[in-house]
Amino acid sequence: MTEAEWLTCDDPTPMLEVVRSNPRQRRPRLFCCACIRHTPLGDGRKVWDLLTDPRSRRAVELAELYADDLATEDEMDAARHLAHRLADELRDVALHAAASPGRTDVAFTAFSIRNAVVTVVNRGAPTTKYDDGYAAQRKICEFFRDVYGPLPFRSLPFDFGWASSTVMSLAEGIYQERAFDRLPILADALEDVGCSNQELLAHCRGPGEHVRGCWLLDLVLGRELQPHDLQIDLVRLADGRRLMRAVHCPTGIFTEGIRTHEERLWFLKERLIKDLARKVWSEMRGAG
Repeated sequence: MTEAEWLTCDDPTPMLEVVRSNPRQRRPRLFCCACIRHTPLGDGRKVWDLLTDPRSRRAVELAELYADDLATEDEMDAARHLAHRLADELRDVALHAAASPGRTDVAFTAFSIRNAVVTVVNRGAPTTKYDDGYAAQRKICEFFRDVYGPLPFRSLPFDFGWASSTVMSLAEGIYQERAFDRLPILADALEDVGCSNQELLAHCRGPGEHVRGCWLLDLVLGRELQPHDLQIDLVRLADGRRLMRAVHCPTGIFTEGIRTHEERLWFLKERLIKDLARKVWSEMRGAG
């Protein structure tokens, strides 16, 4: 599949083949959760509304928390097993889908969600206009594009000179509160600090539904960076009070001036690696 085909595809199957080779689990896990939360059934409800038992919803919520290192693997697995047991008892494909993000099984989730939609159709809901779930499949394709963007085909650079306190605060708030209607405001803030990358700005301002795991927010917040991606050099500048970090990774070459511990250490600690944050703090103490 080419990038041009990816942008217009309305069948999740070939898109799944494109992303399946990526060994990382965070992005597919959040994609699965997005499908469960946001795929419409055609009668005014979404797949999420079929999960009336709190055990099923908790499995999805813990998978999201685990993706951001806010829950343990044991907690996620325990919730997943409870959700599977409930799904087996009730023989409900939607409930099986709820348990699948714990396994990052993108194919199984897409299959289960499509079946959930078809089940609603077959029950004869009078306002359902979907033909055998194909409209749901198209929506799943939209989620693929929002979560993965162009990254399966090429990297996009993000200059951390754009990572002002306003930009980072806006992006973090949008992510945590799922306030995707604020993305155009984030685009304005990026422009204010010199961002002229039209692809980034267009994604913020363009049409279409956004979900947690949106590739643009992940890029701004650095949520996909992993320790083995990074080759990091800390250079103490002449005045002994500023540090410059250069990060070489698959998404480009980033540079950021670090002025104070309070201003940037939280970003390093939460978005990169904890031992790097300790090293930066040690360097700053030595420079002071």
